[in-house]
Amino acid sequence: MLRAMRHGALSGVFLAILALGTFGLVLTDWQGLFRGGVSPTDVAKVGDTTLKSVNFDRLLRMNLRSQNLTTQEAYQIGIIDRVLANEINRILLFKEGREMGISVSDQVIADRIAISIQPLVAQGLSREEALNRLLQSTGLSERGLAETVRQDMTVELLASSLEKVGVDVPSFLARDILQIRKQTRSLNLLMFPHDRTKTKAPDEKTLKTFYENAKLRYTPPETRDITLLIIDPKKLEEQITVEDAQIQSYYEENVAQFTVPEKREVEQAILAEEAQAIETLDLFKTNNNMKSAVTKVTGDAKAYIGSESFEENGLLEEIAQSVFKADESTTVGPVKTPLGWHVFYLRSITPERLQPMEEAEEDIRKVLKRNLMEDELFALANDLDDRLAGGEPISELMKEFPLNQLTIKDLTRDTPDELKNFSSEDTAKIMENAFTLYEGDSTPVEELSDSRYYTLVLQKINLQNAPSFENVKAKVEKEWIDTEQMRINFKEAESLFSEIKDKKDVSLVNTSKDKRIPLKRETFKNDDTPPYGMTRETFSQFFIAKRGDVQLVPYEDGLIVAQVETIQFPSSDLLPENEVADANKALSASFKQSLFGSYLEYLRNKYDVSVNNDLLTQLYGETEPSS
Repeated sequence: MLRAMRHGALSGVFLAILALGTFGLVLTDWQGLFRGGVSPTDVAKVGDTTLKSVNFDRLLRMNLRSQNLTTQEAYQIGIIDRVLANEINRILLFKEGREMGISVSDQVIADRIAISIQPLVAQGLSREEALNRLLQSTGLSERGLAETVRQDMTVELLASSLEKVGVDVPSFLARDILQIRKQTRSLNLLMFPHDRTKTKAPDEKTLKTFYENAKLRYTPPETRDITLLIIDPKKLEEQITVEDAQIQSYYEENVAQFTVPEKREVEQAILAEEAQAIETLDLFKTNNNMKSAVTKVTGDAKAYIGSESFEENGLLEEIAQSVFKADESTTVGPVKTPLGWHVFYLRSITPERLQPMEEAEEDIRKVLKRNLMEDELFALANDLDDRLAGGEPISELMKEFPLNQLTIKDLTRDTPDELKNFSSEDTAKIMENAFTLYEGDSTPVEELSDSRYYTLVLQKINLQNAPSFENVKAKVEKEWIDTEQMRINFKEAESLFSEIKDKKDVSLVNTSKDKRIPLKRETFKNDDTPPYGMTRETFSQFFIAKRGDVQLVPYEDGLIVAQVETIQFPSSDLLPENEVADANKALSASFKQSLFGSYLEYLRNKYDVSVNNDLLTQLYGETEPSS
């Protein structure tokens, strides 16, 4: 959750941009796409918007944190280019949305932020604590957070409109493609299983040489001894105290935060027609019963909403303007909104008030304690990193840091029971780290999905000894024979295949008779499960060959020489209509993908995108060793 808001500024933009979603945008070679026109200290420029290196660096590191990658590693495998491209696309779509007149109100932004912090509130934090946590985790000010949300929602609105763009695909095209998918092919097959060949048993010297060359295959896999050091938030919290003076100071510096806005309790009804709203108000003024008045005018009480208290920013703007100008015990309306015609009776007004410090004291204490804990966690993580890197024994660290220790010995690549209480995401990360570290190394301190922090120390790599030749002699002999049979079979099959290909008007039927090799006749559909343990890629080769073509393909137990004898396509009129419709949708989605890619290309040209590749190389490229 702590990283969700800033990641939301990416993922919330448009999933197609980041994760090949609805439009499935294919990322291009960004380094070759953008050139020139950008300040030496800026990463990129999009129109009149510059992407500062410090802002991009923060964004990049937040993306890389969960992947446990260094910036240099990310640079080498192209992730930095993708993160930059995603951010540029976000800026492009925001600019275009703003130019189109898309506007997001402050109230809508406040509602979106309230939804974002709800998981933290559900964990027991107050709304103020949750917002502070969000601001700290994103590194944004309140104004910066609001502006980020405004940009993202603008982009979402534009993106959702683009997603609704329909692309009509001619029915005949969908039917043609479906006919190709449903084609049936008859093939003649000459089977060359590896065990058809015979070979003499090897002598002792040959076997020992084979064993020495393949000894690693007979050696049990290494195991590893690891230690997880987990910063215990409860232990840390026990070490932190908040003084009364700190509470007083916080209260005085944040008085506006403890100002409770004016509230108004209103009784409300929403009518379909203005005339009904006017008649309802007239009846209410007579009988002082809003529900009864609604029932008499409309025939039932469905339009009666009831009484509820609101702050001014909790009402639609057109309603708030009227309700918060009215006097207590007066009626308001009718007011027109997209929901209908509103009528109100203002029951009571609770004036704005300042919450006394005594009333806010516990909430302030929680906020300060959480803030101190986060600061302390950050400091502890850095200190723990440095001292582990300096070779300090774990036993000494356990005395000084609020840590829980979990040691796992002889860890294999199978997930151990000791990690069953970790999430699947955390477990995968721990296992990957355990088998990529060098002995004595540790990972950087990083966050688990439950907000705890941990580091993994690789204590020892346990290399296993290879078994003696005598203990695996039978296994070695069988593997040698299997390998030799495969070699001979490949040679014979490839020789026959070359001989067949050199002939004109070749027929595997005649070849089968001449060579006394059994022939199989098989009929396959394109969507059949691949036979004989073939891979899907191998099986698909049968469906791109021409009639009469001869192919040599591998299967699970050997090789096949195959020839396409007949090709049949189903009648277009007999295709299932639901499958035609599905094919049409798939084609439409593919065309939309291309259309969206073209649209982004148009925006790049329109807003004159430039990227400072030299700066990216300087910041994140591998540093050459000095000579």
